[in-house]
Amino acid sequence: MSTHEASEALGQKDSPHIFLLVIDEAGQATELHALMSMVNLINSGGTLVLVGDPNQLPPAVLSKLANDLGLCVSIFDR
Repeated sequence: MSTHEASEALGQKDSPHIFLLVIDEAGQATELHALMSMVNLINSGGTLVLVGDPNQLPPAVLSKLANDLGLCVSIFDR
C-alpha cells in the first residue's frame, strides 16, 4: 500500500511487481497521474480497480494551458 506519489517509484526498472492497484478517488485523478502509477501494473498483468464518484470534484488542474490541452480529464472520464 502506498500513496500516489510513492507509487510512481514502483514504475522504475528494478521495482517489485504489482499485481493489484486500487486508485481511490479516481474521479479526481488525472489520466497522466493515474498512468504513471499503472506502468508497473501493466507490465505485470495485474488488476486495476478504480474507486470513486465521477460526479463529485473534478481533477484540480491549475494551468490554463494544461486545461486547454485536455490534461484535466480524469481517469474515470476517459
